[in-house]
Amino acid sequence: MEPRWRIGDTAAGTPGDRSRRATGRRAASHSGSATSLVSAGALEMGLHLSDDQVAQLASFLDVLTRWNQRFGLVGPGDTSVLVRKHLLDSLAPARILGSRRTVIDIGSGAGFPGVPISIACPELRVMLVDCRRARVSFLKEVIRSIGLRNTAARECRIESLTTETGTAGRLDAAISRAWTGLPGFLDVCARLLRPGGIAISMKGPRARAELSRIDPGVLGFAAPHETHYTLPGGNERRTLLVFERF
Repeated sequence: MEPRWRIGDTAAGTPGDRSRRATGRRAASHSGSATSLVSAGALEMGLHLSDDQVAQLASFLDVLTRWNQRFGLVGPGDTSVLVRKHLLDSLAPARILGSRRTVIDIGSGAGFPGVPISIACPELRVMLVDCRRARVSFLKEVIRSIGLRNTAARECRIESLTTETGTAGRLDAAISRAWTGLPGFLDVCARLLRPGGIAISMKGPRARAELSRIDPGVLGFAAPHETHYTLPGGNERRTLLVFERF
């Protein structure tokens, strides 16, 4: 049985037509600056995105900016901060996921990294999971407004999916950017992934210290492959820890 993705189950309201009209002109300006920043940053990371993909990423930021004013989905920051520290960082795992079919973003929140990944890898089926209703409503609005046909959002605790027929033990990949520590992440992923599936944990410069405190083998995973990178336009160091399920 295939995972219950609920592709197309995207009905959600927006913060309101009045707010949307009030921010319309700012959104257009935001979109224009975001487009150039996304294009340049993706190329610096070795990703070649189409014009349509860049436009979708800019539209995602427009929706995020509008909802963020009401719900505080991400911390304060201008367009360059959103692009560099959130969007481009979220694109880093795209090449690793290119050969997979299904991926789940655990604790998706404001859509990072799941939404940028779904845009950069349209052949993937992406499930965005969060237990907070406002954030899932936002994710469904993103899916609807920019036409992400390969993506679904679920409001639930991730533990409930570890026993759901068609999901537990059947996924190709799981990813998290800021959900929990490695032991909790790998424990959940061990119950979601098929043998040979991968769990990707997105970490900062102290990833090695956290990794030294766990034994992946006990949790059902091989020792991780580490990918280190620097965010475009700055010197912030990031690490991807990629664990393969036994």
